[in-house]
Amino acid sequence: MDNHTIEEISKPVAVVMCVYSYFLLAMGTSGNILLLLTLLFKKHHRRKPVPEIIPRHANLYPSCRVVSGNASDRLLMLLTTSDLCCLWVLVLRYLIILTSGGDIRTVSDSFCKIHTFSSMVCSNLSIALLCIFSVHRTIGIQWPLVSHTWLTKKRLNTYLVFALMIILLKHTSVLFLFQLSEIGQRKKCDLNDQWPTLGKVYYNIEFSTHCCLGYSVLIISNICLFVALKRKTRKNLVTTSRDKSGPNDATHKGINTARTLLFFTIIQLLTSVPFLVVIEFNDQLNLQMVPEQHKLTVYFGLLLAMFTNNAINYFLMIGISKTFMNEARDYFIHLKKLC
Repeated sequence: MDNHTIEEISKPVAVVMCVYSYFLLAMGTSGNILLLLTLLFKKHHRRKPVPEIIPRHANLYPSCRVVSGNASDRLLMLLTTSDLCCLWVLVLRYLIILTSGGDIRTVSDSFCKIHTFSSMVCSNLSIALLCIFSVHRTIGIQWPLVSHTWLTKKRLNTYLVFALMIILLKHTSVLFLFQLSEIGQRKKCDLNDQWPTLGKVYYNIEFSTHCCLGYSVLIISNICLFVALKRKTRKNLVTTSRDKSGPNDATHKGINTARTLLFFTIIQLLTSVPFLVVIEFNDQLNLQMVPEQHKLTVYFGLLLAMFTNNAINYFLMIGISKTFMNEARDYFIHLKKLC
């Protein structure tokens, strides 16, 4: 969109986009921080010693076990942190462009390189974490024994570090390929003209890994998660009919977590796929799906719609998960006691 100017967006549409950007930043910041605080409170609450019932003859004193946070909570905390970074790195930039017409990347050459690098890393990391989370829950629901063997805390951390290193290495080239250049009276943060081939290779790698591979894994893992949840629910119904005790708490919580994640990823896909098709695929394949005079308006509209999911996660979780609603309520009760 470097060949377009903000004046191409009509004033009423620009005002609506500005208001919506403020809404995303306000709701996203408060919601994601509350989500992190709720998860930290839950983790701290779990670590408190819990009396364990044991036979009287075994010990005269009750033993205590320490319950630590599970993998799903850790992944959700990482995903929430990544979403919060996306809002303040990307949405804040678009808000500045819409309100002032200036771009934070054109402040200096260092801003151009660092902000482009941060934007790419944050957006890639959000999708990577969502993919890992979806695959993790799918395996946990479909093959619980395999999950305990292959998705231990140590191995999961290894996968996360490996994904982060791949993303950082992939985008390190941004620090060399991008530069601040002047076109007439305008400044533009874009690829260095001296290395057009390397720039094209970088964009092709980014498009194939982030857009094609990332979203393909997300779609496939969601289909598998949906099928696994359906089978697990049917199996639990049969078990409950035979055994009045029904499924245990761990199974129930795992299914609820998977359902919540499935709901989030579906929203992520619904808000992201239009941008990928209309903007990314359109530019990559030169399809000319959008008239040139409306391209910037469509670009900003789809971008802000894509970041909606980053801003409303906390409020959606309260609405669809009774367990999380109770955890959030417990946190506010605890906060009230402290005040």
